[in-house]
Amino acid sequence: MAAPAPIPATGGPTFESVTFSFDPASASALDRIVEKGGFGSWGVAVREALRILEALQLQAEQGFTELIVRQPDHKQQRLMMTNVIMQPGSRPPIRRERAGSPPDLPSVA
Repeated sequence: MAAPAPIPATGGPTFESVTFSFDPASASALDRIVEKGGFGSWGVAVREALRILEALQLQAEQGFTELIVRQPDHKQQRLMMTNVIMQPGSRPPIRRERAGSPPDLPSVA
């Protein structure tokens, strides 16, 4: 399917309108992310998440496979593996649809 047509923004960059369908658990998780992060909308939260994922993918392309997060006040750290970010086939393919068209949802038997 063709990509959605860009929507011109006055005096700024162009944007594409994208429609997402979330299962209830994912929608709740996104609500929590919006609230905890102080994002103004789902769109802003998704945009920021994409920036983080893109940065992790760039590091993975350069051979980095681990992410260490530190809590300096308690001298703790945790190791998180990033190799799953780059594994083809580990996620379902992304389908792009024009805004306003109904998504193809799987039927429930």
